[in-house]
Amino acid sequence: MNAGTQQNALNGSRSILKLKMVWCITFFACNLLIRAKKLGPAYLWQAEFVQIFNRRIQIKLRILKILEYSKTLILL
Repeated sequence: MNAGTQQNALNGSRSILKLKMVWCITFFACNLLIRAKKLGPAYLWQAEFVQIFNRRIQIKLRILKILEYSKTLILL
């Protein structure tokens, strides 16, 4: 494995870690908003925003997993 391939693998790992951290923060915020949602309709739009944001992160995580898998296949 050459230096360029190692750097690409490292960058991919870092981006997955960043997305996982963002997902954890979003998950925590979503739980808080679900509790706030019980207080009244004023909080509904916030909960919907977090759900949309959460879906986008999940899609990005899936794409990164596919990219990592394809990198593994290429290295084999």
